[in-house]
Amino acid sequence: MAELNADENNKRRLKQIARFREGIVGSTPEKPPSSRYIDWFHGQTSYRRPTDLHHQLGKNSWDAAPGDHTHAAADIIGLDFETNVAITPTGGTDGTAPTWSGAAGDVFSGSYTRIGSLVHFAYVVDFSNITGFGTGQYYLELPYTVSQNYIFRDGCLHDDSTGRQYHIAGQVDAGSKTMTLWTTDSDGNRIYDFAFEHDEPVTLTTSDDFYIAGSYQTTEA
Repeated sequence: MAELNADENNKRRLKQIARFREGIVGSTPEKPPSSRYIDWFHGQTSYRRPTDLHHQLGKNSWDAAPGDHTHAAADIIGLDFETNVAITPTGGTDGTAPTWSGAAGDVFSGSYTRIGSLVHFAYVVDFSNITGFGTGQYYLELPYTVSQNYIFRDGCLHDDSTGRQYHIAGQVDAGSKTMTLWTTDSDGNRIYDFAFEHDEPVTLTTSDDFYIAGSYQTTEA
């Protein structure tokens, strides 16, 4: 009989948690058995949405604190937000400019998120519509100027003809938005950065593409 009662209590708690998740009730379930606190707590957190009330720091550890809040952007005071903003980055070379058919957005695409002075960007360059790869070192423009010198290492060139992937890096000087693009070369057993161009690290074709991403602080926020 005791096992049946325990099972009924667990069902009742799960029902309360489900109702709490749906916003039907405004408080957390009743005090859990001390021997099952961890299971009960994990049950609650796994049933909650990311924006549900949290911080179980009230008078009792199972109660919600008076200062409960969500982590929605509107709840964080004093910071300006831009979330997942789609953009068409500007790009080119320091020599003969590349050419393409169609819109620039068919070649350059990306997005960024800014929280205060912290910026994260993610860019993709698709060569499908390229009619001329140009000469010289490639570059891309960031959405905001950087506060100090940065180098971003989260880049990759996909060479369709061989199935290989090559490292791509971006470097930008303090106070600038222009990110020059680099790949790698070797000298003996040393590897170093080398300018990313139409024939470095491989001869590019319209089947290739690359991406690059990174985070930095801006002076413009």
